[in-house]
Amino acid sequence: MGEGLVVCNHDGRVTFMNEEAERMFWWTKEEDARKNFFQYLYKPNEKTQCMQSEFMLKQAEKRKVDEARFYRQDGTEVLVSYTVTPYVEDGEQTGSIIVFKDITEQKKNKELIRYLAYHDDLTGLPNRRKFNEQLDEWIAQQPSDSLAVLLVGIDRFKYINDALGHQFGDSLLVEFGKRLREMLDDKLFIARLRGDVFTILLASKETEEAIREITQQIESGFTTPLKVQDLLFTVSVNFGIAIYPQHGKDSEELVKNANIALIQAHEQDETFFMYHASMANEFRERLELESDLHQALANDELFLVYQPQINSQTKKVMAMEALLRWEHPVRGLISPGVFIPIAEQSKLILQIGEWVLREASQQLKRWHEEGHTDMRLSVTLSARQLDQDDLSDIILNILQENELLPSFLQLEVTESMTMINIQQSVKILKKLKELGVRISIDDFGTGYSSLSYLRHLSFDQLKIDKSFIRDFVENEDSYAIVSMIVSMAHHLNMEVIAEGVETLQQLEKLLEINCTKIQGFLFQQPMTSEEFSIQYEEFETKIKRILTEDVQMA
Repeated sequence: MGEGLVVCNHDGRVTFMNEEAERMFWWTKEEDARKNFFQYLYKPNEKTQCMQSEFMLKQAEKRKVDEARFYRQDGTEVLVSYTVTPYVEDGEQTGSIIVFKDITEQKKNKELIRYLAYHDDLTGLPNRRKFNEQLDEWIAQQPSDSLAVLLVGIDRFKYINDALGHQFGDSLLVEFGKRLREMLDDKLFIARLRGDVFTILLASKETEEAIREITQQIESGFTTPLKVQDLLFTVSVNFGIAIYPQHGKDSEELVKNANIALIQAHEQDETFFMYHASMANEFRERLELESDLHQALANDELFLVYQPQINSQTKKVMAMEALLRWEHPVRGLISPGVFIPIAEQSKLILQIGEWVLREASQQLKRWHEEGHTDMRLSVTLSARQLDQDDLSDIILNILQENELLPSFLQLEVTESMTMINIQQSVKILKKLKELGVRISIDDFGTGYSSLSYLRHLSFDQLKIDKSFIRDFVENEDSYAIVSMIVSMAHHLNMEVIAEGVETLQQLEKLLEINCTKIQGFLFQQPMTSEEFSIQYEEFETKIKRILTEDVQMA
């Protein structure tokens, strides 16, 4: 049976014991003969329980006990579950049958399963299930008290994970969890919610000042680098906070709203964000836009407009920059500043980015056929596209489909984008350079790339950010920065172009410092391909007039 079986008379004396019971209790049949079974159940000094159990054996009903402790011959205990069944002869109860099973291993396994169900297997901290149960329990016990849910996220963890590998990322999470536990009061309940997000339950921390004290303590604790796989690694953190009962009545609502606040902190590059009701509406709208964006490409809602880049020396259009637009069927025209970040985060940008390259290349081919044979095409790459190992193959196929030389395609990347994962960026950009396409660094002067980085990558063009152009006529510092960028670009044999040129005064100053490539509303706002083709002659006349008559008059 795999179970112990003992038969007792109505006084509890053993009349039969099977081999499994002998093995479990370490008594032999000879030693067991006529002994009181309760000596196995209880220690000698537990007289009261012994009497109660003897009374139970005389009951006419079957009884089951899920967990109890029996004792062996040497006094050591064994964890069992057992069933007591009345033994009836000739209609009279003459004793009881006790069937029992050693549940020691079962109990250990059950405890292990429970532990695994409530703890994160990587860091050993409580997991989301345990955190939610603990939070709901605290709310139920103290419904009138305030408490705060504090989410802690590791800044740029995804890029660290992608650049250094998942094994390094896991090691970082383990060390991060240890440091978090060590620096905070043992009474604080800390858990790992998911990925790089940890959560802390702060009882009676209803004021923003009190919560900020905790966040500042955590920030200070991570100024000392973590030792990860023999490397010293410094991390920065973001915080999202939701407070009970203002921001939620239960764990699900509080964690959701704290997570919304954490997302806002990440996106706005802020360390600390407290949830407020308007965030939920913004987040819901964002999710709706993401859902609609999935259908936008298939429904032909996305389209391109083009802005000319002018060579002031030849007084002609040297390139057209393709700019993505979205005409939503209900909301109308959606700003690229709104939908492109959504596309980036949802990875839709890969599909959309390939569509932009293909659509713009087809249009350039048509313009070449119309006689604009020297015109180049400029397309901005996204950060996710720079993570694509097959990006150069995709671009080569598109160029071959449209019978375009690679030198007619210019790809724009931003400083900050290339610095996210430097090794990957260098690898992909070198492949593209080998392919023969031109590389332009966009928004130059606003990021943090080094001059040696520019030299090693051999960019073809620097694009001066419009934030410098906007006030460089009146602002001496901006003028000095623009002049320095232009001079540096020429010394590095790189083309330099100023974007955001809107006034004749800006144009005149740029020409004075030998910046001869111009883009901006002064010449033309973005327009459709049809508008450019129809209005080209008129537009060319406008360029010549601005660069001769208007500049001289200014």
